[in-house]
Amino acid sequence: MMISMQHLLLGPLYCAAGPAKTKTTILTKSPTTTTTVLLLLLLPVYVILTLSPCSYSYNLDEHNAILKQGPKGSYFGYSVAQHATYDPQAPNETYKSYIIVGAPRDSSRSAGLTGAQRPGAIYKCQFNQLKTCQQLELDSPLSSSSSQSTTATTGPVAQRDDQWLGVSVKSQGENGFAVACAHKFVMRGPQYRWPQGICYSLTSNLTYHRTWQPCLNRPVNKAHEEYGSCQAGTSSDISDTSDIVLGSPGPYTWRGSVFTNSITFTAKDDRTWYMAPVQGDEAKVYKYSYLGMSIVTGRFFKGQTHFISGAPRSKESGQVLVMSKQTGDSNLKTIQMLDGEQMGSSFGYTLAKMDFNGDGHLDLIVAAPFYYNKTEGGAVYLFANDNNKQLFVPAGKLTGKPESRFGFALANCGDLNHDHYEDLAIGAPYDPSGGAVYIYLGSAQGLRPNPSQIIRASAVASNMQTFGYSLSGGLDLDQNGYPDLAVGSYSDDQVLILTARPIVKITTKIEGDLNRIDPNKTSCDDGRSQVPCFKFNACFELSAANIGSLQPADSLKLKYRIEADTSQKYPRVSFQANENSETPNVMEREITISNQNRGIKRCNMQRVYIKNRSAQTPIQFMMTYSLVPPPVSKQHLASILSLKDAIPAPFPILNQEEAKRAFSARFLRDCGANDICESYLDLNGSLQMPRETLGINEAGYATDKQVNVTIKVDNKNEPAYEAKLFVNHPANLAYSGFKPLKQHPLIECASIEKTLVRCELGNPMMKGGSVKLMMMFNTQNQAGTFNFNLMVNTTSQNAKEARTSADLSGTIRKKIEPQLPAKPPVYPEPPMQDPPAWLILASILLGILLFSALFYCLWVNGFFERSKAQYTAANTEDITN
Repeated sequence: MMISMQHLLLGPLYCAAGPAKTKTTILTKSPTTTTTVLLLLLLPVYVILTLSPCSYSYNLDEHNAILKQGPKGSYFGYSVAQHATYDPQAPNETYKSYIIVGAPRDSSRSAGLTGAQRPGAIYKCQFNQLKTCQQLELDSPLSSSSSQSTTATTGPVAQRDDQWLGVSVKSQGENGFAVACAHKFVMRGPQYRWPQGICYSLTSNLTYHRTWQPCLNRPVNKAHEEYGSCQAGTSSDISDTSDIVLGSPGPYTWRGSVFTNSITFTAKDDRTWYMAPVQGDEAKVYKYSYLGMSIVTGRFFKGQTHFISGAPRSKESGQVLVMSKQTGDSNLKTIQMLDGEQMGSSFGYTLAKMDFNGDGHLDLIVAAPFYYNKTEGGAVYLFANDNNKQLFVPAGKLTGKPESRFGFALANCGDLNHDHYEDLAIGAPYDPSGGAVYIYLGSAQGLRPNPSQIIRASAVASNMQTFGYSLSGGLDLDQNGYPDLAVGSYSDDQVLILTARPIVKITTKIEGDLNRIDPNKTSCDDGRSQVPCFKFNACFELSAANIGSLQPADSLKLKYRIEADTSQKYPRVSFQANENSETPNVMEREITISNQNRGIKRCNMQRVYIKNRSAQTPIQFMMTYSLVPPPVSKQHLASILSLKDAIPAPFPILNQEEAKRAFSARFLRDCGANDICESYLDLNGSLQMPRETLGINEAGYATDKQVNVTIKVDNKNEPAYEAKLFVNHPANLAYSGFKPLKQHPLIECASIEKTLVRCELGNPMMKGGSVKLMMMFNTQNQAGTFNFNLMVNTTSQNAKEARTSADLSGTIRKKIEPQLPAKPPVYPEPPMQDPPAWLILASILLGILLFSALFYCLWVNGFFERSKAQYTAANTEDITN
């Protein structure tokens, strides 16, 4: 269920009243449900506190929340306020702490509200008792035995049905006043119905003190255009100078205003109603701005009291007004206005004050819970106090998850972790987990950008829906020296109290000579191992100044874990000589520290075995530790159960920012008095080719299979640790192997990339050491120009003048042969064969036939009829002519 701003101000009346019962329970989250649940609910101090999987967890005890359950459907938890009383003469013996809870939809049983329909109710829940909460009696001059009463015979009628008593509650703190409001309280006449609002101040003992109606008897002729819909008490606060401040977003068409007066209201007090102006040029906001939706007061600038109020709909994005009183003027003067960033974000919906940077001046927190983009939902803006200029300056912005309404509630938590900076709680009641509360720690630079703890509803109780809708913090309810936090969840009719676990400060120390470990020893001093080893002492000392309920005779059991060689993929050391464990480089142990011996260290000896003698880089260790809760005994069970109504104290927790320690061990090295290895690696290289011409390295033909590179490395000074040779070769030459030219068993070469070969020259390569080798490369019948790049390096400090690189180049040429003319192809004739007989016969017959045809043609044409005389005569005639 989600309550919008419009519903809060003008929403319809609904919900039947549930049974008026409250209940207190200690919630202990457990993975299973058994018949011992009831006992476990009473034993949070003895429940085993496993580390939460959430990396944000710190000292608010989310696993053992104290639950205050209100009547069903009453909206119990809509508003909450921490409160405390004590006798100054005996504060420790008389200290009583309470949670004031608003239940604005409750069917009140208060004598003054008998007969009213769902008028709402105010409850006080004593912290240190497992008893039901008590409803407060608010007897006022307007009270009567019915839901309607009059201030005079002919005066207006006070209507309390659905008045939402408990919409806001605030406390002045220890031994201070408190206030509770009903913003829908109605003054009704024959022809009008004015929801002007009403508030009740309470004494430090939470008994009725006064009734406050700042809009009573103000002009209403124009209805909501004047003070007809004042809705005073939508927000409320009490300053440390005893000013009661009431936010009223309704006057002058929901332009809104803020009213303030002296809460003591004695004859010597200034009983003038001061207010934010609503008319003329003095009015700083327009209609429908909802000024008064939120309010916070404090000595912000120069020690003077200021009144700061949010107008979440002003200029569409929201504004915040910083106001102060002026002598002789009942109108509050606006000295600064802060503007929202995004339209519809409701900048100024919620406000809080705190000194988040420890400079001694109150800073301002402004929420815009409807801020939205694709990845964020809700924004909280930080404004630092510039006391010299008497202005607030932007100091950061925090955002939550989309649609979580991050910033719907804000609370100054006080100093949760005792670092001398105040901390902030931010509610996100519509987080998908059922609601969440974010804790941000203060620092000299302001609020840290990342939350130190995220408390989700699912980690506290089951099936919650609006966890974080209301918040109140800053008081040490259980008197263990740490402030606690109250969280309301109105849709579940619940308030949960998250107690702060005392923070135990453990000072750790590593003792032993870890700077000159000899890796060349042949055995260990344990008397049975044949590998070198070394040892150190892990020491712990209890040094916290305040550890809550821990008695002098009590003791704490500490579980610690040491992981060795954390920077190496394959650890060089082990805590076990035989290495049977899957993680031989990890060790876990326990140690007990007595509170009686605070300041005295306790130590455990640890022995470490060296597996790999690679000695250049130090061995890195990481030690983490946590507290082990004490076991449950039958005697403890009976003792706790006999108390019946006492709430056990929370078990301490380690300072999470100091619950780990990193240290290192260094090997003994032959590197001089300064322990800095100053090596002198000198590199030389040459190419061996099949033939050399004119000084140019040439392989005569591409068919010559191999190119050789001869490399020599000398170390002329102190040991060179992790000495390596790198050879970068062309892609058209394939690395085929290497051959040592001097006896050197430590050389290892391998191709680590397509064109890169790496050789391990020794770890260390000792002073005077020399390495000479030949690398072979296959030409793969390729031709062209090629280049080799040689480089040598070490983790020691190598001399600058040493030659650590070399470039070699050469050319592979194709073999050229003389070009001879090509011989023409010769094709031999096929053997002769005799024709077949049928072909001969056919040819003869065809010949005879052709001859016969020719003869016939000649005969037909008369060729054979010409005579010799005719022939002779013809020739003679030709000659004559």
